Amino acid sequence: MVTDTLWVNQRSGESFSFYAPESYEAATPSPVIFIFEPGARGIIGIAPFIAAADTYGYVLVCSNNSKNGPYTQNYAIAERLFKKVSSDLNLDPRRVYTSGFSGGARLATSIASGSDQIQGVLSCGAALNLDSGGLPGSPTYSYTVIMGNEDMNYYELPFTRNYLRNIKLPHEIFTDDMNHRWPSADQILYAFDWMQLEAYKNRLIPVDSAIVNKVYHKFLDRAKLKEKNDRLLEAGHEYNRILGNFRRYYNLDSIEQMSITLKQSKSYRAQVKRNETLMETEKMLTYEFLNRFGSDIEKGNFQMSWWENRIGKLKKKQDSKSWMEQKMYSRLLYRIYANAAENANFATYINTADQKRYCFDICILVYPKYPVSYIRQIEIASETGNNELALDYLEKLLATGTTATELLSQFPTLGSLKGNERFDQLMNEQQ
Repeated sequence: MVTDTLWVNQRSGESFSFYAPESYEAATPSPVIFIFEPGARGIIGIAPFIAAADTYGYVLVCSNNSKNGPYTQNYAIAERLFKKVSSDLNLDPRRVYTSGFSGGARLATSIASGSDQIQGVLSCGAALNLDSGGLPGSPTYSYTVIMGNEDMNYYELPFTRNYLRNIKLPHEIFTDDMNHRWPSADQILYAFDWMQLEAYKNRLIPVDSAIVNKVYHKFLDRAKLKEKNDRLLEAGHEYNRILGNFRRYYNLDSIEQMSITLKQSKSYRAQVKRNETLMETEKMLTYEFLNRFGSDIEKGNFQMSWWENRIGKLKKKQDSKSWMEQKMYSRLLYRIYANAAENANFATYINTADQKRYCFDICILVYPKYPVSYIRQIEIASETGNNELALDYLEKLLATGTTATELLSQFPTLGSLKGNERFDQLMNEQQ
């Protein structure tokens, strides 16, 4: 059972969520995962780690205060959290791990890079880039990434692979079919299967042959499934993972031959080449979209026709028969959405109602059934006294199939429009 609030300091309001597996014994030093959730939602951060905690005996700690924002503030919150948990629990100092999602992942990496006390980092939904800060400078911990192949941060993977190879940091990169969100419990467990192998390799714990065998077959099954489904580029990565992690346990001549045969095939080489081309196309289109967005904001050009045309074309290309093209165009769409939403919510240079409306109109073009963008438009219009515009957006939102009951329960701010004749009529039509 997850405990949602344990105090670091009740007076200051700093707390954390906590989970201990059934195997937990206070007298035995436990491995720990410190988790950083970008919205400071401790229970949300802990949930996908429970399977890994139960399998390998980790206790889980997730801050209810650290969130996307200045590193200096988050470092201080994390330091107080570490001190509190270390003083209250019997932790294994050789098996302290950090993890997080998105901005929380970058924080987890940065904390580990500035410390010699962290054994491993699991970075979810973010990898390494020159602007993220906290790049590891020496191989003091094991590093793994879980990245969706529809995630707007996917473009960071080539740099990440090259950088980690150059500094000889032990690492693995896991990709899966998802966009920018917390990985599932199975995906987290898969990453911590590898962390367990790292713990064996570094002689932190005795080797458990049964676990090694189980993980080996799990990795091998995944490689074979990727190959069967014609995801040959991904299958190649999976075979590399097996060869890099299990030679100390097994004779892998047969696996090496399978890998060689795969990589010599015309289909594999074609996918490698196609991926390289798509990554260059993605880079070029990303620059085009971000440059257009910045130019429109600077010039006050809030006409949507260009965006309607370009986003419409991207959506058509999502229907490509090539899975790599499907994923690439999905990433581009998500990047357009995320750039507009993040700028509207956080950029200091976007402060007028017209600028924010422009941002959320782009969001609606990308994901027309996502209610939050409409709600933000309704809030912006209401704040400027334009109730008719607010109701126009409400009508558009209801037309997507979202019901009045769902809206009122999820977005109580809509209650401010109650009493308006058109509002009441729109909502009553949905009852």
